[in-house]
Amino acid sequence: MRTTAILAVVLLVGMGAMANMVITASEPYPDPGTMVAFQLEGAPEGATFRWTLGEHGTSERSERWLRWVVPEGYHVVEVEALRDGSVLARARYGLLVDWQLGATRTVTQERNHLEVRITVRVKKTVTGGLSLIERTPEGWAAGTPVTDGDLSTRGEDGRLYTSWWSRLEEGTQTYCSYALYPDASGRRAELSGEVVAYINGERVERPVGGELTSQ
Repeated sequence: MRTTAILAVVLLVGMGAMANMVITASEPYPDPGTMVAFQLEGAPEGATFRWTLGEHGTSERSERWLRWVVPEGYHVVEVEALRDGSVLARARYGLLVDWQLGATRTVTQERNHLEVRITVRVKKTVTGGLSLIERTPEGWAAGTPVTDGDLSTRGEDGRLYTSWWSRLEEGTQTYCSYALYPDASGRRAELSGEVVAYINGERVERPVGGELTSQ
């Protein structure tokens, strides 16, 4: 299996600083029952790590890695680096575990903005179109999306809408990316969105996983 590293980073926006600790996932689009390996990079030396696997338990360990046979659903993996009772760093990663769709978000810190890219993997043939809805944090500004889809617009509600109208076969991978400009408050931002597809005549809606940014 090809290993794809997806980074879940803690971003300090406004000042443009980025915490060093990130989570990588060996498989960002897993099916239920897949063994996914999570790895910490840039973690503080001498720390222990508290791993929280959504609603599936918490464990504290010295290792910078964890393997999990993931159940179906959407799970937020959270890690705190601890030393002498103090939290030195945090990281979060959203994982969508689904038979029909996979969706993940990556964020790259540029000089004066964040570059956001959402990738959707079609696991069951989409026969009636696919849409991606991404929320812009309040007070932030989003640039014009770049996509391989048929239409991408910014709504008055601050959301970005991207649509693919044609049939998408199983195994298709498609994307939308955009620049995100922070407000002047220096606060951290939380990103969220969902993907909607029509598969075998049924509406399927799933949250976008990957980078979440908010801590």
